[in-house]
Amino acid sequence: MIDIIKACELALEYYKENTDKTALSKVYDHKDMWIIYARSDKIEYGGYGISINKNTGEIRMFTLPSQENFAILKDSVLVDIPNI
Repeated sequence: MIDIIKACELALEYYKENTDKTALSKVYDHKDMWIIYARSDKIEYGGYGISINKNTGEIRMFTLPSQENFAILKDSVLVDIPNI
């Protein structure tokens, strides 16, 4: 099981390896996944988050607009980002 600490560590590693984002900005708790957004110091237009499967640790893109992803966000809870 991937807890919030491990999910945030995985997300930071993913964002640092694949983007110019350096800090997490939002974390949502869903029954099946963590949804995590990050930010950079640059001005951004648009954006995306990632989802991390709580059972497998699989990372996938979490893009909007998407009817399915809007429904997932609606069923999720915004949580505090842990200090890691």
